[in-house]
Amino acid sequence: MALACDFEGSDAPDTPRARLLAAPAGEPNAPEATRAAARQAARAALAAAIARELGCAPGALVISDRRGAPPRATLAASAPADAGLAARLAAMGLSIGHAPGLSLIAWHTGGAVGVDVQAVPRAAPVPDLLRTAALYLGPDTATTLARQAQDASIFEAFTRAWTLHEARLKCAGQPLVEWTPALGQALATLHAVPLHLPPWAAPKYAAALAWPPH
Repeated sequence: MALACDFEGSDAPDTPRARLLAAPAGEPNAPEATRAAARQAARAALAAAIARELGCAPGALVISDRRGAPPRATLAASAPADAGLAARLAAMGLSIGHAPGLSLIAWHTGGAVGVDVQAVPRAAPVPDLLRTAALYLGPDTATTLARQAQDASIFEAFTRAWTLHEARLKCAGQPLVEWTPALGQALATLHAVPLHLPPWAAPKYAAALAWPPH
């Protein structure tokens, strides 16, 4: 079952929607099969959510699954031709994120969207986290995290910052690359908010959603 994820401003019109779902357990000795099952389950949940919003059957939709590209929704070949529905699907932004045991889906009828979910890396060496932040998240975030290096909250703070950054990258259609001032300036134009996860997930994961301003 997909659970709605609230965020600051989620009740405003024309905002994206996000849902959290448990990923298939899979087989420990078949990680690729487990990842494939999680991708399939997430796309089925996304098709069902979009279909409810647009008033069509989930089977009328196809959610693309191409590595390195954001998912897109199109009409299935077997579905009746519907130019209006096809146009709405073409304008809709979709995003999917995965972490061990969880998947996150998001859609935005008003344009692009990006979503990310990560497990909190409590076993990671703090110096490694700070080096990663300096390399990918920019000097301001790295400095803020460095001030928390001796605090037990550093792991949650790093994960929250990372998911916000990844959500912005996905929304902008950008790959994960080292931070530059130009990249930071481009991503700063996007809304990005942490998602409120259910109590059973909040201690172990962080998630974020991003979308462009109107």
